[in-house]
Amino acid sequence: MDHVPGDGAAREGEGLSDLLPRVHEELRRLAAARLRHQPGNHTLQPTALV
Repeated sequence: MDHVPGDGAAREGEGLSDLLPRVHEELRRLAAARLRHQPGNHTLQPTALV
């Protein structure tokens, strides 16, 4: 990942516990977008991919 989604760069002093939820949400969003192109009979959920 080249940048933090939403603001282009991690804020100075931002801890890992602040960053991880943002990264997780972005990964879940990307997984959901990818799954939209799959046949409807799959059982995977975006959260399972993340």
